[in-house]
Amino acid sequence: MAKFKCNQEVIMDLVNPTVCSSIEIVPLSRDDYEILERSSNSVEEVFLQQIRIVGLGMSFPLWITPSVCATFRVEHISPSSNQATLVIPSAVLNILTPTEGRCSPTSNEHPTAKKIKISDLFPRIRGAVSDFSTPLPLCAEAFRVVPNSLVKESILLTSPCHPCVIYILGDESLHYSLYSVTLVESALNPSTVQFALSISVPPRSVSDDVFSESIVSVLKMKPNLCVVPNNDYLAYSTILLTTVSERQIVFVKNVDVFPSAEDLECFLSSERRRDIEQSLRDMVVVHPLLLSAEGLSLSVNLGTRSVMVHLVPVDDMTPKERHRQELCCFTAEAACTFTLKFEPFAKKSTISLSEPDNYGFLSQNYSLNLGSHSILINELSEWAEYCWSHTGFGHALLLGSEGSGKTAIATCVARKLAFDHCALSVRVNCSLWKGSHSETVEKKISTEIKKLSARKPSLLILDNFDLLNVAYEEEQRNLEAEKVFQMLWRLLSASIVPVLIVAKQMNSLLKSTITPVGKRLFAVRKTIPSLDQVLKSKNAHMHITNNIFDYLILSTYVKQLLGTEFHPSKDVSDSLPSQ
Repeated sequence: MAKFKCNQEVIMDLVNPTVCSSIEIVPLSRDDYEILERSSNSVEEVFLQQIRIVGLGMSFPLWITPSVCATFRVEHISPSSNQATLVIPSAVLNILTPTEGRCSPTSNEHPTAKKIKISDLFPRIRGAVSDFSTPLPLCAEAFRVVPNSLVKESILLTSPCHPCVIYILGDESLHYSLYSVTLVESALNPSTVQFALSISVPPRSVSDDVFSESIVSVLKMKPNLCVVPNNDYLAYSTILLTTVSERQIVFVKNVDVFPSAEDLECFLSSERRRDIEQSLRDMVVVHPLLLSAEGLSLSVNLGTRSVMVHLVPVDDMTPKERHRQELCCFTAEAACTFTLKFEPFAKKSTISLSEPDNYGFLSQNYSLNLGSHSILINELSEWAEYCWSHTGFGHALLLGSEGSGKTAIATCVARKLAFDHCALSVRVNCSLWKGSHSETVEKKISTEIKKLSARKPSLLILDNFDLLNVAYEEEQRNLEAEKVFQMLWRLLSASIVPVLIVAKQMNSLLKSTITPVGKRLFAVRKTIPSLDQVLKSKNAHMHITNNIFDYLILSTYVKQLLGTEFHPSKDVSDSLPSQ
């Protein structure tokens, strides 16, 4: 639309945004006029979905339906402006005939012009079926939140981090992004009412836009994924998005801004106050801020530091009237005024706002798998997938001698689940339990299980479980070890999160844990041969004999895996080329 050419340099200047109260547009042909005239309800619904900035003389294509498009030119803007202006929901749209546009290019009123008031809602949400349906149904739909650590470099650096935006994948027929005001429900913070502007991006990139290509590639990893740029703590959790009905949305002209107790000093500086107000205005220029009746807490970036503020809508409703409106969404747009207050607000959040570490993404990429190991990785991955849909199926026990690569196999399982299902995996090094009391261990495991339960699908890996296999002479230490086992049996039996226990040998676990009376603890038990045994097998022997480079790759893999040099047995060494 902008007529830019590939690799062309463009000079961009920052301007103060202005808001228009009315727009006059002229269809470029009689066919375009008939499309707009016959589809006035659809025009009212989709105009703000596609066009937010207009300028005198600009031409736009307007997609009425995925297959019907009308092209028009901006003929007049009120109040008159020589630069581009923002279109807000209260603006009035006048559709002129092509003849009227040619005869009177600057006319303010035409008696025969088709007038449409762009809805009092941003964007318009209707429950009735129309030619252009809303991105989300008027019922809750579950979405898995992609961790921002996967998308920050490609997405968040190319787009402002808006606190009220959620990106989801749109329908295949979309030619542009669709917007929907939605209620956000999360099991991580069920008592807080939150609203968001859900943006459905088209699956097929129609331009060389880096932002569109990046976010689409992330959302296509798995169905029903979403990106929440400004809420890291929601990573790997499942949220419910419900389209907000028209009667629930209230536009406000004034919003009070309260500081946190820690950032109150920033409000005492006039320069800081101006920076905070400007940052908030920059946010609503991009997208509106959606507030609940209790308000919205967000972080404002001031360049050198960030401050926490709490926004509270100011409206004419009494508290009793506001209470009657079920889940009322207060919308602050570009024309809104922000008033800074000096009374600090009390923080209610008790959860960690940081993104949880995923062992599947933090671990190295072990792309080299030896014969049976790749099969074992797939089997353990399938076990975890089955456990997610069959609660109580049983956990897994992975046994292997020193140097067998059991930790690397657990790592590969976590990595495979992370990329295939966006699953969250946590590895606990049980060797750190040495000398700890059972109460300390119980608190650690309980915390991890609780965190993973709220972010299913997930996996807990208990590695180096052999520390409890130490033969102490003192009877008290044996009793303490048995107490830890009994505690683990109780926690793991009730866990809805699948647990992969990694140990050297069966003796590492108490007999009562392996063969319990009643419910079984382990549904899957796997034993790994050592790497030296794998190399003695016929396939590995032929592979190394035929190609010395495969041996070098294998040696490097073992060194990275175990942190030690690899020394094959004599019969394998004899088969290697002398050079």
